[in-house]
Amino acid sequence: MTGILVFYIRRRKNRNMYEYSLQQWMMFFFIYCFLGWVWESCYVSAKKKKWVNRGFLHGAWLPIYGSGAIAVLFITLPVKENLLAVYFAGMIGATILEYVTGAVMERIFHVKYWDYSNQKCNLHGYICLSSSIAWGFFSVGLIRYIHHPIEGLVQKMPEWALILLDSILLAAFCVDTVTSVREAFDLKAIILAEKEKELQLLQRSLAVVVENLEEKSQKLHDSIRNRKMEEREKLLLLKTELEQRRELLKQASEKRYKNARRILKRNPGTTFHKVSVFHDFFIDKTGKLR
Repeated sequence: MTGILVFYIRRRKNRNMYEYSLQQWMMFFFIYCFLGWVWESCYVSAKKKKWVNRGFLHGAWLPIYGSGAIAVLFITLPVKENLLAVYFAGMIGATILEYVTGAVMERIFHVKYWDYSNQKCNLHGYICLSSSIAWGFFSVGLIRYIHHPIEGLVQKMPEWALILLDSILLAAFCVDTVTSVREAFDLKAIILAEKEKELQLLQRSLAVVVENLEEKSQKLHDSIRNRKMEEREKLLLLKTELEQRRELLKQASEKRYKNARRILKRNPGTTFHKVSVFHDFFIDKTGKLR
């Protein structure tokens, strides 16, 4: 990797704008914007089985592809003879551009125009490993096969034609960009308003839930308190009933004691079975009444 970087730096110092004029660079940008729009619109439409006009703008161009192609060309043309250097240089440059563009657009418009969150090895949903690998292969394909015929076509165009066509395309691009940005800000306002409504609805729902919970909690508290009072009353009643039964048993025991004592006094020598128990209980070892 270090060798590729050193090779790139040496080649880069020996090149200027790669013999392209500003008008030619602009034409390259618009051409690759259009080709990117064709590719992505057809790809997404095939997946969804209906026509989808991809992109942030209304026109038939995707600036991310035009910017990506220009960045890849600017980075990789100095090392176009080394395909490995082209691959890694293009992959790194395009990945950085994709991340910055996605992050800035979401920050400004609060909308994510592409999302790799469901892909493995992604960073904040703006870039992912598979996309970066694809950018590397795209860079090789661009340098090896795609750019050469487009370069020949643009270089054959007279300068006045390039200036005229660039001016027309630039004017249309600016109008489309201004219109799309205005609509994007309107969409942002709508999204923020919807979020505010959802937040208010959530707050009202939360207030109702809290009120219901407080009401249920109070009912539960009252129910527990009433249940405790009922249980306390039951315990008191049970205690009273037990005291009464205890008193009755005590009175019955005393009555039986008196009757047994009277019988034993009258019949000190009795030993029949029915009163033997009382005899043993009330008569001590000396034969005297306890």
